[in-house]
Amino acid sequence: MGNAGLQELLVILGCCVGLLFPAIFLFFLIMALTRKSRGWTIAAVVAGVITLVTFAIGIAYAVRSGMKEAKEQAEPRTFPTSDGVATVRGAPRWRELAIGSADSSLGIGNPYLEQYLVVITEAKADFPEGYTLAEFAPLAAEQAASNVIDLQATEFEEVTVGGLKGLRREVTGKADGLGIFYLNTYLESPGYFHQVMAWTLRENEERYRPVLKEAADSFREVGAAAP
Repeated sequence: MGNAGLQELLVILGCCVGLLFPAIFLFFLIMALTRKSRGWTIAAVVAGVITLVTFAIGIAYAVRSGMKEAKEQAEPRTFPTSDGVATVRGAPRWRELAIGSADSSLGIGNPYLEQYLVVITEAKADFPEGYTLAEFAPLAAEQAASNVIDLQATEFEEVTVGGLKGLRREVTGKADGLGIFYLNTYLESPGYFHQVMAWTLRENEERYRPVLKEAADSFREVGAAAP
């Protein structure tokens, strides 16, 4: 039995015990009050003590589990893309999210802090032979910004992420009525073109740019070099 199965079994047993002893205590208490018997009184006291101890253990376990879960969530986590080609190390308290288009292989972030990142990977075999990143990046950037109004973008900057050559630019604009800041990175490997698109609210641009950049820079291709 795995750890997850053992934990579920312990929770079930804990719930059963947590319900059983209070019920027994109430039964003994009622009998002690109605029969006025010393034996029933002693039984009620013992059952009451066991019930209190059981609740104390349950509370301690719940607190410990909550602290452990909070600690795990506070640590950065590495997320694999659904196609198994790459990974991204998210910021603390990031989780997988249902965001991005149907073509995205990974969507992660923290919706409470409005931090998001999406990965889209396309096989180079789907493009004309000799197609380059310099051709791919502007085309992908144009498609990504198709729903953005009042768009302002920086020039493409050459970057290297995980040993892959790339182009990056920052974009600000409005989408669905909200001011958005995008940090979009386009990468090329022997077998793929990758889009690593991170964003937050425009009001958080300066505050969260380092977080988005660190997550984007953590991209690593781990799959085969070619489809």
